[in-house]
Amino acid sequence: MKHTLTEIVKNQATFSYYRDGNLYYTICIFEEKKFYRFLFPIDITNTEDIGNATFEQNYTKALPLMRYIRKAIDNNTMVVTEHGYD
Repeated sequence: MKHTLTEIVKNQATFSYYRDGNLYYTICIFEEKKFYRFLFPIDITNTEDIGNATFEQNYTKALPLMRYIRKAIDNNTMVVTEHGYD
């Protein structure tokens, strides 16, 4: 992966959709002539892991979601797409 965890969590995270017990969040990183889209799941059926956490629709910085982003990277469930633009 081109971006480090630290670089990813400095950006805004937005709730994208819910499916099969997972909340999916998207983080976009814009660079010169490209942007990268990171999509990752949060398993909300694992109550031991999430406890009584509250999940917001938007996070100005994705830092509160860092543990879930790390899990997605480690479990290979993080989807990264690269897009070019003019």
